[in-house]
Amino acid sequence: MLSIHAYVYFSLMGILILLSCWTSLEVQARTQRMRQLRLHNAESNKDECDGRRIFMYDLPPEYNSELVQKCRYEVTSWLNFCPHVENGGLGQVHGLPPTGLPPNSLPPQDTSYVGLQASSEQGGESGYLGPGWYKTDPYMLEVVFHSRMQKYPCLTADSSRADALYFPYYVGVDALRYLYNASVQRDSHGEALAAWIGNNAQEEWRRFGGKDHFMVFGRTAWDFYLLGNETHTLWGTGFFHNPQLTNMTALIMEKKPWMPHEWAIPYLTSFHPSAAELESWISRVKKSERTSLLSFAGASRSNIPQSIRNFLLDQCSRSSNCTLINCAVLKCSHNPEPIMKAFLHSTFCLQPRGDTPTRRSAFDSMIAGCIPVFFHNDSAYSQYLWHLPGEPASYSVFISEKEIREGLVVEDVLRSLPEERIQRMRETVISNIPRLVYASNNGEFEDAFDVSVQNVLSRIARLKREDT
Repeated sequence: MLSIHAYVYFSLMGILILLSCWTSLEVQARTQRMRQLRLHNAESNKDECDGRRIFMYDLPPEYNSELVQKCRYEVTSWLNFCPHVENGGLGQVHGLPPTGLPPNSLPPQDTSYVGLQASSEQGGESGYLGPGWYKTDPYMLEVVFHSRMQKYPCLTADSSRADALYFPYYVGVDALRYLYNASVQRDSHGEALAAWIGNNAQEEWRRFGGKDHFMVFGRTAWDFYLLGNETHTLWGTGFFHNPQLTNMTALIMEKKPWMPHEWAIPYLTSFHPSAAELESWISRVKKSERTSLLSFAGASRSNIPQSIRNFLLDQCSRSSNCTLINCAVLKCSHNPEPIMKAFLHSTFCLQPRGDTPTRRSAFDSMIAGCIPVFFHNDSAYSQYLWHLPGEPASYSVFISEKEIREGLVVEDVLRSLPEERIQRMRETVISNIPRLVYASNNGEFEDAFDVSVQNVLSRIARLKREDT
């Protein structure tokens, strides 16, 4: 039996052990609370613009705003593109009559507008598409990008803090002067910008040799290279022949796949939704009844007998399961309604090469939930690496041009595909719609603009790391 002294001793030892354990647990809890508090404070103080700051040059107005003001037959004598520069380059709201006037002008009747007039006979503007739709011209990409960039939340006025620097030059609009005016030296395009950089942005440019700069090009790359020989230029301007200007990243609607400074971003479609309009549209696309197996919107190339378009037009016109939108008869450019009606009710949409490998119709089809059928690798797969799924077969069908010219019937190929695969492809196409449209406002959802900016920032960050 323990003595009273031993009992007291062991009791005290037990109390001391309990106090020690309690103290240890309290210290651990306090340490954990302090760690959480530090993490919370670090998160609260986190710079949301870290790695995202963009400096936008204040270029002279002749590089942007003056070009827009000269939209009525002044940039080039045969073209009035004033309707297309409205609403920050989105164009006129679909359903409203055209004006054809320069910005801020009074609206008298203009009969020169080249878009499709509202007409029940030509599938005109009935309101079928709903809100968020415009009469958008794809060549206004530079204007739309600049408009969105002006509202970008991480713009900085300090070029030394910028992660990337942006030139808001409407280079594709300005290219009209060189492409369609024999009195202007085509090879001089870009010389004025290079001189402006030398006089006004030498310090910023010298930092990384221009590799941290980027520009948007609202035409295909082929328009900025001289095509021809030493005595006669058939097409193009000399912009990309200036080695200084090819140091910066070119965000362009179609690139030359082998040119490392060019990165393709989606064509402008006519759909520029808010988040609510996008949600409503996607719901509609999912429910749309696909009554036509395939469709094709385009015109023949009568001057190119072996054009793949001619073969597909012939096949489509002979099939009762193909919807044909003949753009030689129906003006397809600036009225999205007849095209989208066809695409909404088609399972597959044929997307052959046109004047160049890519075409806006590919993006029109995908935002309608119509699975694109491509016939050339450069029509999508080598182009839109930032915006399209990495596995082409997950969202599209590929048939080679050679097979079509040898007599392969597209409809036979499409009919052989399992329904389960078709359903998976359509689901992938629909899930990717937000990344292909340019929204009407910044920040409501991740759209083509956001994806482009995120990726150009990542690309420039990599180039800067490699340069140091």
